[in-house]
Amino acid sequence: MEEVCRKMGISEATFYNWKKKFGGMGVTELRRLRQLEEENQCLKRLVADLSLDKEMLQEVIKKSSEAGSEASGGTFSAGGLPYQCPAGMRTADAEQNRLPLAEPAG
Repeated sequence: MEEVCRKMGISEATFYNWKKKFGGMGVTELRRLRQLEEENQCLKRLVADLSLDKEMLQEVIKKSSEAGSEASGGTFSAGGLPYQCPAGMRTADAEQNRLPLAEPAG
């Protein structure tokens, strides 16, 4: 076993840990495990990207609200996303109808 591990570039302890973890699994189970691990990594990256997007949007909203959003004719919803009043509509009406400033990218 020592020679095989050396050729593979792993320690015997690693081999026995892998054997203990994966020894009872068949090829289809190992393939499914690998697929789930890849999907999990993809989802983690997606969550990280969305969290970063949310953080950047919150910064923009914070800076916009500090600059005085009412002066530009806009308002902010309870959820923190900016909405703009169409011509002739009061701010309260726009908040109720929730008209977005721009379509989300995606």
